[in-house]
Amino acid sequence: KSIIVVWDIETFQVKEHMIGHKRGIISIAGDEKQGILISGSNDNTLKIWDVKGKESICIGTIEGHKGDIFCLTIEYPYIFLGGQDTNIEILNIETLLNNYILDNSKINT
Repeated sequence: KSIIVVWDIETFQVKEHMIGHKRGIISIAGDEKQGILISGSNDNTLKIWDVKGKESICIGTIEGHKGDIFCLTIEYPYIFLGGQDTNIEILNIETLLNNYILDNSKINT
């Protein structure tokens, strides 16, 4: 299992260990204003974490990606992600549904 370690930037002490992915965590992004952290893994999942409280809670897992999730960013309420399958996905954080998939295999170069 992989662990996200949360550090206190003032004391440089470990605040928390977030456990959830079955394999390595490749990408991570956060939105401090919304209190959300997202993590992408080579277990082909994306996890959405609520980090507002004393302990972080995984509030959603998106499964079914066709490979590792390499990059993530948040522009609330959307998550943009790219991965090994070469697609770019736009997900809605509130509904956990795909809003759009840019399928790289259908783009003529």
